[in-house]
Amino acid sequence: MFLAYRNALLLAAGFLLIACGQKPGDEKPKAEIAIPKISKAELLEAKILIASGGSTSFWDAGEYIESPERLRLPEKPELSTEFRVVSAGWTNDYGQVYSDSQTEELDMMAIGFQMLSNKAIAIMTIDSSWTLKEDFDNLVQTMADEWKLDNKADGKILICISRPLNRVGIVCSNNLNERLPATEKQNIINNIMLSEFSKGNYFEGTKKGLQAVMQNVYRITDKPFKAGG
Repeated sequence: MFLAYRNALLLAAGFLLIACGQKPGDEKPKAEIAIPKISKAELLEAKILIASGGSTSFWDAGEYIESPERLRLPEKPELSTEFRVVSAGWTNDYGQVYSDSQTEELDMMAIGFQMLSNKAIAIMTIDSSWTLKEDFDNLVQTMADEWKLDNKADGKILICISRPLNRVGIVCSNNLNERLPATEKQNIINNIMLSEFSKGNYFEGTKKGLQAVMQNVYRITDKPFKAGG
């Protein structure tokens, strides 16, 4: 029932398509990953509801109110460090890299991907006051370790970016290491993200890197996020 409802919802809301290739023996789909596309209004409503501690239902009114099983928003990532920084959402722009609209777009991609795959993604930018360049990787690993998956996701990926340090870190939970091995992480960082960053294209570099991570992590056998499940 959930899959039928989700598919109908996707047709109504539209698709965000990410090209995805397939290697022999790979479980990835041959053509594309269809991620639920979330409007800015729905994202704003969701954030307000989360902040108020209320329901996290995307649609509490209109044509979806009578649905037998409402689609619900995955809970936001909670990232804490020794600096006592708590996540403000899926995209945490402490380094002030993105515009508000860019942050919203990255948020919508992360939420949509978790709805599709039940894999949680958080993006964080930091400035040089957080850590030294040589300690950057340790800080990213610490933040990823302290991220508790209270949102029922069955995997997590943290992407951390420091513009002044010119560093990017990608850390995933152990169950995703086979899908996103160290060599592939380094390829995404060096050849996709830093390549764009060197041109000053921080949002495009982040978005392309996020898409590449999704392509590697997603499997057609993944179970989608389900309310209360």
